Amino acid sequence: FGRRGAVAPPSRGSFQSASLQPVAAPIAPAVVRDSEESDEETLFRGNKLLSDIPFLTIGLIFLLILIFGLQRNLAISIGRDGSLDVRSLIAYGASSYDLVVVKGEWWRIGLAPLLHGSNSHLIGNCVALFIVGVRLEPLIGRGLFALIFIASALAGEAGSLLRIEEEIRAAI
Repeated sequence: FGRRGAVAPPSRGSFQSASLQPVAAPIAPAVVRDSEESDEETLFRGNKLLSDIPFLTIGLIFLLILIFGLQRNLAISIGRDGSLDVRSLIAYGASSYDLVVVKGEWWRIGLAPLLHGSNSHLIGNCVALFIVGVRLEPLIGRGLFALIFIASALAGEAGSLLRIEEEIRAAI
């Protein structure tokens, strides 16, 4: 209790003056700010809630919905159940063994994972991406999550092409 910055009074046994002597307050260290650090980095570093929001997952879901919307608007034909015609999917970049391996259209391997053939296909993939992304992205970070997304998309396409090749060999 008492005033801040004051010296304690002398002990009772002493006959010295009981006046309080002011003491210099300690000086707070100057705040040093890195000039290279942006406000966005500061916002995410200090805010656990914002760093846990799976922005990449949400962004990928919106991207898939946008691409599907473009597919539907530009489709050659749409079935009664809402699924896109195979001709439309091939025109947009779907992969098949003949197109990728025989004709050498390797660009289809990167584009095909972003395409969806029907509403249920899109919804199923988006729900699975959301369930995995909400838990995994904050845990491992956006960069590693993006790498896993790309690697799994390419591995899925490679598996699809291998499966199609096996079916072709079995039919012969």
